[in-house]
Amino acid sequence: MYAGAAALLLVVSGLFAGWRFGWLPLEIAHPTRQIDQRQLTRNPSDNFVTLSAISNDGTYLALVNDEGQYSLWPAFAEVPAGWTVVHAEDTREACLNYINEHWTDMRPRSLIEAMDASR
Repeated sequence: MYAGAAALLLVVSGLFAGWRFGWLPLEIAHPTRQIDQRQLTRNPSDNFVTLSAISNDGTYLALVNDEGQYSLWPAFAEVPAGWTVVHAEDTREACLNYINEHWTDMRPRSLIEAMDASR
């Protein structure tokens, strides 16, 4: 019982840290809240943008990193190092559709390769 509660606490605290420091894709960070551009903040010690919410009205980019993980990103924000634009500026819905069509395996590329090598 305690192990399960501890594991849940680790997951929740990890998700909070991921949202707080901008490590999570925007859809995971806040899937339903509204944002305007003034709510964006940039941590000067890194190249991540932290959002307090998301807008359905803005324009976005679909990004991918070297691990094959995708992110919905506001078009007006600088693309962080290590991420590549794979779907040009478009509506939130269009970018999410692109991500849903192309991100079919949630595992990072390094995990896929390690699992394949162990077979």
